[in-house]
Order: sequence, then structure tokens, then C-alpha cells
Amino acid sequence: MSWALKHAGWIFAGTFILLFAAQGLFEARKPKVELFPSADPIYVNLFVELPLGTDITKTDEVLMEMEKRVLKTIEPYSGIVEAVLTQIGEDTADPSYHLNLMHPLTAPD
Repeated sequence: MSWALKHAGWIFAGTFILLFAAQGLFEARKPKVELFPSADPIYVNLFVELPLGTDITKTDEVLMEMEKRVLKTIEPYSGIVEAVLTQIGEDTADPSYHLNLMHPLTAPD
């Protein structure tokens, strides 16, 4: 301990040398880690509107066909797609549409 105190300048300089050496080694052999991943979307919404009063069985048929098309489209990406969700019925429309109905935009004066 007394040796380190007597040679504080060398210890301080050695610390910085080790710091830059470690950084150099890190840059020379970068790990294959993505620290800040890209902000790709994590989901896709598909909204299908049929005429008001359409029978639920007809709606189900249309949505089953759409689901088949979606599954065929994403088939090459099956390794990264975790789930496909299909909803039929009331209150399954585009949430932004409902938001606009609740808070209509007003025209400026």
C-alpha cells in the first residue's frame, strides 16, 4: 500500500493506459450484440369492415379467408412471428377511429 502511495502518478497513468487498452481490444473484437435495436413495428393491424347488419357467419367466412391470406404472406417469416390474432364482433374496430369519434377535431376559426 505504501508503494502505491509513493508512486501515485504511475498508478494513475497505468489506470488510463489500461482503460485505453481495454477500449482498443473491445473495438478490435466487437461482440455481436445490438445495444440499441431498431424500432421496427412489433405488430400489424388489419381492419376489415363489412356492411352494417352482415351476418356473423358471413363475417367469420370473410375473416377466415383474410386470415389464410395473412398466414400465407407471413409464412417466410414464421421464425419471428409469434402469434396471429383474429377478432370478430363488436368493439374490435380501429381504436383510433373510436378515439376520433369521442374527440372530434374542430375546425379552426
